[in-house]
Amino acid sequence: MQQKDKGELAAFFEAFFGGGVMGFAVASFGLLGILVLFVLLSGRTDFLLLLTAFSFGASFVAFFARVGGGIYTKSADVGADLLAN
Repeated sequence: MQQKDKGELAAFFEAFFGGGVMGFAVASFGLLGILVLFVLLSGRTDFLLLLTAFSFGASFVAFFARVGGGIYTKSADVGADLLAN
């Protein structure tokens, strides 16, 4: 009898769904930030500069997240560690 909560298949699904949730969360927070920026600051004369600065900052954070191993790699690592025992 084989356990369904251990092994490669369980580790794959754990990493896949964990990475999917994290990916959607990151994209949702980015869209939420743009929405807040538009709602609060769209009437200012320097709005284009603020939008550009926000976009540059978000790209900078995304770059360092990717350099640090990325979302899916971290989720796969944690999922494999949880299910390997």
